[in-house]
Amino acid sequence: MMENYVYPDTHEMFDLHDTLEELISKESYDIGLGLGSRVDSDPDLEYLLEVLFTPVEARCSYLDIWGSKKYPDIITDIKDGKFMDISMEEFEEKREKWVKEIRETDHPMLRIVKAIKYGREVNDWEIKLHLQNLVSRQKNVLIYMQVCQSMITHGFSLTQISQAVPWVDKSDIYGLSLMLDLSMELTQEERAEVEQEYRRTGKPKVLKEVFGEE
Repeated sequence: MMENYVYPDTHEMFDLHDTLEELISKESYDIGLGLGSRVDSDPDLEYLLEVLFTPVEARCSYLDIWGSKKYPDIITDIKDGKFMDISMEEFEEKREKWVKEIRETDHPMLRIVKAIKYGREVNDWEIKLHLQNLVSRQKNVLIYMQVCQSMITHGFSLTQISQAVPWVDKSDIYGLSLMLDLSMELTQEERAEVEQEYRRTGKPKVLKEVFGEE
């Protein structure tokens, strides 16, 4: 995890001003694949300006292409509950060190600058860990969806699929077939079960096209 403890002095502020003015003067700007695929927890200020002026679709595509190479241990981190190979306990040590540094900084303005910088870094790390954990918790749902999609494609009936993944409601399985535009014939009994589940829960919303308002 890269750390940048250097704060902009007057000269650097002028450099940032020049960079910003240059970006503003351009009708469009693109940071490019090399820089755009960087995954840093504490990027420099000039880099943040370039990110700001780059279209979202372009930056996201760069991250998709090369971002995983800059963060190769994401699967291990998901398994271990870490982000950027740092656990919550390890990051708490960093946070406590930063708070101590702020307390020991005498100059009021420098104290504020440090607090804002470290606060942003802590907030970013915690939110990214949270989002990563959300993805981890949803991975089973994605697996179930793939299983259902494969079985629907291979012509299995709703009852057969439900027996393979009994924790997934039949209404969700049938709803998935509609969302993926996959053909699935229901028996009268299966249709009645799906409608009953939909009337009870109102989900998935796609079944509104079949059964109307719940």
